[in-house]
Amino acid sequence: MDRRPVRRVEFDPPDDFAVPPPAWPWSLPPVRQLVADGLDLAPMHGFFSYLETNPNRSSGDPDFHEMSHGESFLALLGLGSSRP
Repeated sequence: MDRRPVRRVEFDPPDDFAVPPPAWPWSLPPVRQLVADGLDLAPMHGFFSYLETNPNRSSGDPDFHEMSHGESFLALLGLGSSRP
């Protein structure tokens, strides 16, 4: 198994792939953007390290590195109203 982190996702259809129909999931804007442009991924570890280095002094950010992926994501969503 390759253990390198995923850095980019691209749509790479086989040669005999037909043009996608204008139906789900191809009708979703994020899917259309992924097919058209690909997707560069930023590691959440780096983002959480940035938040840890630059804490929000008024609300007190949680220790994201001590949480599971799901817990840290939900905690990050909860911070949306407290961080500029």
